[in-house]
Amino acid sequence: MTRRYAWGWYTISKSAHINFVRPHAMPYPDYFYDMADEMGMLIMDETGIFGSHVNFNYDSPEFWERNQKHIEDLVLRDRNHPSI
Repeated sequence: MTRRYAWGWYTISKSAHINFVRPHAMPYPDYFYDMADEMGMLIMDETGIFGSHVNFNYDSPEFWERNQKHIEDLVLRDRNHPSI
């Protein structure tokens, strides 16, 4: 995917009077959020933590540490984007 792809996705969305998108199941590259900021889109930010495989080891301290770090990194990365 490229910045041009993000522009196309948001342009099509806006032409259908949609101003909200949900990049599903992973943090997308920064340019998706930069482009959304520029175009006035609203983004529902998502983590890469999803349970469709239902194979989490909830008893492992590493599981919780990695998830916490992942979410902290996501918040720090995206906190200044008005689109989020």
